[in-house]
Amino acid sequence: MRYTVGQYLDQWLADHRGLRRRTRKSYGEHIEYYLKPYLGHIDLDQLSIAHLTEMFAAIEADNERISCVAGERRRLPAAARQAWRSGDKAAHKAARAELAGLPPHRRTVGAATMQRIRATLRSALADAVGQGLVTVNVAMLTKLQIGKRPKALVWTAERVAAWQTAYGRELAAERERAGGRTATRSRSGCRCRALRG
Repeated sequence: MRYTVGQYLDQWLADHRGLRRRTRKSYGEHIEYYLKPYLGHIDLDQLSIAHLTEMFAAIEADNERISCVAGERRRLPAAARQAWRSGDKAAHKAARAELAGLPPHRRTVGAATMQRIRATLRSALADAVGQGLVTVNVAMLTKLQIGKRPKALVWTAERVAAWQTAYGRELAAERERAGGRTATRSRSGCRCRALRG
């Protein structure tokens, strides 16, 4: 029987017994959100490294669109507030309408997640090789940038002091931009990225 990649992945996940609930959920999300939309229509035995390279390039391009929408999602409420304060009801209404018209919030896909997407496909294709459906596991041959999850930092006294200093600078700059008025932004809303190391 000939399978498309999408048909095979659905069957593979359904037949894959003994998976932990979280692993099954993760595999399912990778299949539904990334593998089937980009590769699902391709015949399983025709899947190539080029197809996977195109998929990961498309995910990267989508990341740029997601980042642009996120920037608009931050900009528009501020524009609406500014219009409201200045009494420009038409501009306020337009900014609110534009905000409502944005696509739903999505997170970008980082290098570590791309590695996990590839690992899901690699596992599925390893079983396909064992069943004689394909001769090569192309997911094993596809190169990706190394993806490691960031490690949490311990809040030492020095890091707390550095954060407080950076927050103070950010708060002062915000007050200056607001014309000396007290800024209402909370500490958790600070955009500062002083603690990276």
